[in-house]
Amino acid sequence: MSRSNQDHEPPTRSDENRSSIKDRLLTYDEVSEEFSVPKGTLFWWVARRAIPHVRLGPRSVRFRRPDLEQWLQARVVRPLDGTATEEP
Repeated sequence: MSRSNQDHEPPTRSDENRSSIKDRLLTYDEVSEEFSVPKGTLFWWVARRAIPHVRLGPRSVRFRRPDLEQWLQARVVRPLDGTATEEP
């Protein structure tokens, strides 16, 4: 017998926490620590609009994790085929 929609359990509090942690906005300090980038570099990239960010006000900047992950993924340099050096 199939379960009805009424029998379906609602998301748990931990499911909601995982979602909100993933989607919450990150500070300069958090991005610096998590991605091992100096804060000064982050300030420079934001000023040059070189990194995705959210401007909440004239002096308030935050970052979205999915944007940063996509931005980093686009910068991965892959080796050219057949150019890897082999040790003799």
